[in-house]
Amino acid sequence: MKHPLNHVKLNLTIMLLAAVIGVAWASWMYIPEVAGDWARAATLLILPYLIAAIIVRISVNHVMGLFDTNVSIEHRLLLRKAYTGFIYMFATLVALYELGVAAQNITILVGLITTALALAMKDIITSYLTWYILLTKRPFKIGEYIKIGDEQGIVEHIGTFHVLLNDSPERNKEFIRVPNKVFLEKPIYNFGRSVPIILRIPIKAKSYDQKHARIQAQIKERTGTTPQMWLDADNLGICLRVECQTTFTERTKIKDTILGVVQQEMGD
Repeated sequence: MKHPLNHVKLNLTIMLLAAVIGVAWASWMYIPEVAGDWARAATLLILPYLIAAIIVRISVNHVMGLFDTNVSIEHRLLLRKAYTGFIYMFATLVALYELGVAAQNITILVGLITTALALAMKDIITSYLTWYILLTKRPFKIGEYIKIGDEQGIVEHIGTFHVLLNDSPERNKEFIRVPNKVFLEKPIYNFGRSVPIILRIPIKAKSYDQKHARIQAQIKERTGTTPQMWLDADNLGICLRVECQTTFTERTKIKDTILGVVQQEMGD
């Protein structure tokens, strides 16, 4: 990485301008007033940008470190450019003020630039504000099972731009990335640290009434859950609807156990 003061041409230009201003101020030699004014104006114009360049080189990595490590490379590049642009914009305002531009005109310019940036970075601003809301209002926590739109899973990470959901802990490394702004647009279903299981099992209704209590007791004994059971109907006919809560890692095992109990009890 180049040192911020290694811009040879820029440094030589500033040194030359400073020398001209110093000589004129000390009256060591005659310098036309116009040349002195131009030298001072050029120095006032260049110096803020030099300081801005130094600030960016020193601080940009520290500022990027404030964001979580799961922010994508693309987002990091965009944030880096936004931060750099903000510093140079501030340097421009300082230069304009030093050159005598009226404060009212600078205020108007700041308003126009701010509006343009807000429109250009609307998604980033929305994502960041949503991230702040998720952390402070806490509609869900890491480790809880949620459903948002068509996506569901265990919350693994609440990031600056997206939330990571794990819908397959058996594979462990396959995550669903849900953009933060989605949490402002769609309802959130939080099931806590348990997972809902809903099964619709086709059965013969005429023999169900006598076996309801036995099926429920068998499921409770084998799974450790207390299922809610009732008859329902769909396009395939009469079915038994079973609902219960379990942990994410046990959901497949519980489903198999429930299906086995119902098949065993209703098979005859």
